[in-house]
Parts: sequence; structure tokens; C-alpha cells
Amino acid sequence: MREVYRDLYALQQIDSEIQRLERLRVEIPERIKEIEELIKNKEDEILEKKKTLDLLEQRRLKTEREIEEEKMKLENYKKQQFEVKTNEAYQALLKEMEYSKRKIETLEMEYLVIEEDLNRKRKEVAEETKALIEEKKKMEEEKKKLEEEFSTLDEKIMLKKDERKRASTRLDPKLLARYERLIVSRGGLAVVVIEEAMCGGCFATLPPQYFQEIRKGERIYTCEYCGRILIHKDFVV
Repeated sequence: MREVYRDLYALQQIDSEIQRLERLRVEIPERIKEIEELIKNKEDEILEKKKTLDLLEQRRLKTEREIEEEKMKLENYKKQQFEVKTNEAYQALLKEMEYSKRKIETLEMEYLVIEEDLNRKRKEVAEETKALIEEKKKMEEEKKKLEEEFSTLDEKIMLKKDERKRASTRLDPKLLARYERLIVSRGGLAVVVIEEAMCGGCFATLPPQYFQEIRKGERIYTCEYCGRILIHKDFVV
């Protein structure tokens, strides 16, 4: 029986590998797409922040111009002090000068806030751009490896299927048919190698006496709950 157990186990190993490769045919393109989306989303985030920087820079320049214009107005008001003829005109001019001074103070405070925000955001964008370059490099490397792996999958699957054909011929046709039914009905896991009194497929606890029989290895044993073929690890290791 030891040879039969080993042949069953070998066939299960081959089928498990085929299933893994088949899953990769789906998972690899999904992961590649995910990587591309992650890169694009990060690039879009940085692009949006750069647009915000541009808007802040425009506000800074606008505020700077307004300060300069207001200072020029104030200088003109100062010159006009010596030209006004009446006290009424002089008082009106003083009000204009006071208003201009307050406006300059307000604009200068606004300018400082914008400048501070601008410097902070410039630093953030610079740091995030640097991080993206590193992250993008790693992602591109992962993507390249995945593409290389994907390009070899069909060949690997074909070789494994050829290996499966050869492994199948070593089993009795009735046992093989039984195995094939289990592979289909039990999600690709027909043979379970156990070490303790528990099915590794459905995790049901096996009766102690039955487990002792499995350890003896005198025939084909199955789990009474899920029907999978049970083999003690001593027969396949």
C-alpha cells in the first residue's frame, strides 16, 4: 500500500501545483493592474498638490503686487500732504493714509500665512515625490517579475499536465476515478496527509480506533465526514 499512497500523494501534489499555477493566471494580471492603478493614483495625488502649489504661488504673487501698489499709494498720499489747501482735505488725506497702512499690514500678514503654507506644501510635495520615485521603482520591479512569471505559466502548466498524465497511469483505474471525483467535489483537495486524529480537509476529529487503522496503512481510508482520502504522513515522507 505504501506505493499506492505515494502515488496518490504525488498526484495530489501535481494537481495542487496546477491549481496554484491556474490561480496565478488570474491573480498576476490583477496584481499588475493594481500596481498600475496605485502608481497612477499616487501620481494624480501629487499632481493635485502641485496644482494647489501653483494656485498658492499665484496668490502669493497677487498679494505681493497688492502690497507694492498699496505702498506706492501711501507714498503718494505722503507727498500730497504738502499740496492740500484746506484742513478738510488734509483730514481726508490722513484717513486715506491710515486706511492704506492698515491694508498693508493686513496684506503683509496674509502674505506671511501664504508663504508659510507654500513652504510647507513645497516640502510635502518634494518628500512625496521622492518617496513615489522609490515606491514606483519597487513597483515597476515587481511588475516586471510578475510579467516574466506570467509569460512562463502556460509552459509550466503544460509540463505539469504532462506529468499528471504519467502519474495517473500508476494508479488503479477505479482508484483514479474515485480520486478524480473527489478532486472535483472537494475543491481540488482529494488526498489529505495527517499526523494526528484530525482530517486536514474538513478538520473533523477522527475516532481513535479509526486513526490507529490509518496508521497501520492496510487499505484506502477516507474521512467519514468529507470523504477525502486520508494517508498518515509516515507513508509519504
